[in-house]
Amino acid sequence: MTITATNNAGIYATGTTGSEAGVTNFSFTNGEISSAGDGGGLNTDNGISFNNQAGANTKNIDGTLTVTNDKLLGNFGGGLTVAQNDGTISNATVNNNLITQATSDSIDAGGVQFSIEGTAGAAAGLTKGTFTNNTINNSRDNGIVLGGGNTAAVGAPATTIGTSSGNPTALGTNKVTISSNTIAGDPANKMNTDGILVGSSGFGSVNAEIINNPTITNLKGQALGIGTAGAVTGTFSVTGNTANPSNILGSDGFGINTDKRTISATTVATPTLNAVVSGNTISGYDGYGIHSLVRDHNGTARVRIANNTVNAGTATSTASIEASSGSSGNASFNPTACYDITGNTAAQGPNGGAGNTSGILMDKLSSSSTTYIFGIVGLSPSPATAAQAESFVGGNNPASATGTSFYAGKRASADNGTNFTSCTLPF
Repeated sequence: MTITATNNAGIYATGTTGSEAGVTNFSFTNGEISSAGDGGGLNTDNGISFNNQAGANTKNIDGTLTVTNDKLLGNFGGGLTVAQNDGTISNATVNNNLITQATSDSIDAGGVQFSIEGTAGAAAGLTKGTFTNNTINNSRDNGIVLGGGNTAAVGAPATTIGTSSGNPTALGTNKVTISSNTIAGDPANKMNTDGILVGSSGFGSVNAEIINNPTITNLKGQALGIGTAGAVTGTFSVTGNTANPSNILGSDGFGINTDKRTISATTVATPTLNAVVSGNTISGYDGYGIHSLVRDHNGTARVRIANNTVNAGTATSTASIEASSGSSGNASFNPTACYDITGNTAAQGPNGGAGNTSGILMDKLSSSSTTYIFGIVGLSPSPATAAQAESFVGGNNPASATGTSFYAGKRASADNGTNFTSCTLPF
């Protein structure tokens, strides 16, 4: 089937506020949709749109969703968008598609975007899915974004993007897989946001692997991003990807984030994140190459950063790898971070007047072993001084670059904090 030059979306389906879905089971294969939305009205005028243009996104699709072997070319709002706050997609298969957008398009439209959200009494779900071997060129906004979370009310039902297994080395069946995709913005007209992003905020669960994507380049935001905020439990495996975002404005190459979330004037601050980040090659970033940011909350982040190659960033980048616990040292919160940082090749960063940074930075916003906990797998002694932690992590990463000035001779440096502690990962 070929659909060309529609005034709005090429295919558009929406549900109502009742129990019926707009569509139950959908497949579009071996087809082409081009120049959809040539009326130039809305960023929801995609090639394929499951969203409600008139208001809140309801139960637009249930069951299976298959978009494979298609060409989605030059559509005003981008390629494929799914946005809903009710209903369950039992299996999404988005494979082997070519998605392009004209570089002259000014609207912020992306390649593939899922927004799995909820209401006070209902939550949407994506049980499992594969997003494999797609080519996304010249997107004006994002590459592949799977976002979720219910922020409608405190205690609202949790959304699902897979079901968190708690073990990134054994994700199980109910997971989403994003693999073997090529995502490339135009060098002179970069994508406005991120390459591949998976996360959830509010109440939710995430279980995802981002593996062996060979090209992510020419964008303003992060090449890769994972995160949980509020009361979300997330499990992630991010391995074997190659990213050169050539980004700007201090954007990281790969961001790992945990944070609190304000819902109806209530602070929800118990996120959990378990992640393995290994075998990735990162370059061309303007902030950090790999940045694990544990913000002010009362949750837990467990992250293995192992055997990655993080090359030099831009002239204004910061450092290759940074791991943190606490973003401001706010005494109202006490997060726990546990890191296994081993076998990485990490270039030094320019860092302005302070000299070139070590390849690896550690940032602990506390001098106490029991507040803003920064654990390191196998650390001895425990608690350890900043110098002892630097020596231990540096020894585990012999290919990390030493810095200069304040960072002289150090492969890993503690920018802040002391009393680092030993920890274990449950995976």
